[in-house]
Amino acid sequence: DYLESHICESSLSVGKLIDISGLSGTYFRKIFSGACGMSPQKYIESKRLTQAKAIFDSRDFSSVREVAESVGYADPLYFGKLFRKQYGVPPSEYLRSLSLTPLSK
Repeated sequence: DYLESHICESSLSVGKLIDISGLSGTYFRKIFSGACGMSPQKYIESKRLTQAKAIFDSRDFSSVREVAESVGYADPLYFGKLFRKQYGVPPSEYLRSLSLTPLSK
């Protein structure tokens, strides 16, 4: 519950989740990976990037930096690197592809 409600906070970290759980780091990662099918860090990244893509798709933002910060990344360059890794294109190219498609009302 804590993870889902704090996913977009830049202060959220795997270390913080481990502290909250009261488990050892190794055991927490093992349990988490077993339950979610990925490491806690990958889960956080995936959730944040999915949310960023939804913001881009809604076209309700003023800059890539704003989107990066709104999903928990203070560094837009790092955000761009992660976005490209997950979706195969940098945010700027993804946005260009959206501009070719009209908004449906």
